[in-house]
Amino acid sequence: MSATHGGASPKTEDQEKQLHSLSWEGLLKGLGLVLTLTYATGFLVVFTFLAGFGITDFVGELFKLKYFYVGILCVSFPAFVALPLTLKWRAISPASFFEAPDTNHFAHKFKENRQKHVFELPALFIILNMVAMIYIIIAFFSVETYRARQGRIVILLVGSIVSIWLVKKVFPKKVRTKNILGIGGNKTASPLPMFLARTVALLLFIGWDIFTCYGLDTYHVLAMGLPYALLMFAAVWRLVRLDTYIRYEQPLDSARTVAQASIVLALYIVSCFSFTTMIYTHISATFGGGDYEREPNKVICLSGAVAPAEIMGSGACTLPLKILHETDAMVYVAPSFAFPNGSYSPNSTQPARERAVEWQSWNSIPRTFGIAVKSISSEVDANDQIIERSIAQPSITVYQIPPVSNEPSAKHGGGDK
Repeated sequence: MSATHGGASPKTEDQEKQLHSLSWEGLLKGLGLVLTLTYATGFLVVFTFLAGFGITDFVGELFKLKYFYVGILCVSFPAFVALPLTLKWRAISPASFFEAPDTNHFAHKFKENRQKHVFELPALFIILNMVAMIYIIIAFFSVETYRARQGRIVILLVGSIVSIWLVKKVFPKKVRTKNILGIGGNKTASPLPMFLARTVALLLFIGWDIFTCYGLDTYHVLAMGLPYALLMFAAVWRLVRLDTYIRYEQPLDSARTVAQASIVLALYIVSCFSFTTMIYTHISATFGGGDYEREPNKVICLSGAVAPAEIMGSGACTLPLKILHETDAMVYVAPSFAFPNGSYSPNSTQPARERAVEWQSWNSIPRTFGIAVKSISSEVDANDQIIERSIAQPSITVYQIPPVSNEPSAKHGGGDK
């Protein structure tokens, strides 16, 4: 007997080690797939955006951390909002995902726990609301905006986490009871009070969202991003439908599986294009986005190279330009000012108009220029040379551009601040 037990134990340990190694192997494979998808998404978004400006030079640019960051911004919504909602939808309404929900054993399992999932919806929405606000803060808040509204943001994030825990403590799932003999016991409490309490907390947090973002252009951007959200929801729905078919339904049709996977991929790519055109242009270029309105204007001085007159100021230095993209060999720039007479004039009394904000709508794409890095002798931040005069429209600032010196570095070396 002892020998039998002695022989069984190593076998059990080997099986546990094998299962443990398989779980880690699956985890690493999944992580690798997610990282690859995130990076490819970021590259696709940046490439599509810059191609809209006529820039397709990505030689030596295939490996940049910026693509991970942009990919995270694009993938976060389907991963942290659309996917949890769709999985919860499958748990509540399996008929939307199963071919034969009345005869499928797994569909019946989902139906048995439907009430539990329904009562968990407010807690899920509180978490998703917090995740959505974190996304908005990271993508659209400037440093100044975050600093001014930091207190509201902390209350929102901490309050969301504490509220779920507090409601659970106040309304526990199990309550103690006593009979007439004083003998106690536990019984399952009604989930309705917890459901109502979390619903009230959710409404309060939605109101706090509005207060946190009040006065910003966030809701306009979110409205512009509605097609992206709908396309991503469609892609995720098809993905969960495919997962249901592969995991819970037999037999498998390989042709159908490939067709459904192709639909998911097509919807995902179109969603990335929608993100590029509708949302990415409103994310500050400082944080890897395509909004150049607040980016510094640069005066680039050339060493003997010839540049188009359209971007040249006085001497061998350019007008103030926005740098759109840089590689090891080239710097791609665009003039962001609309000059009164169509060209720069040092004696003009009329202000030039900053047009970078207009690029967000893709209706006023500027002409871009490539400058070889080896021809640049110096590059100076020209913001000190641009003097704000007035506001023409709420979204457009009017500037007066004075003549650009041949030696901008000497002119700005001391600083009058």
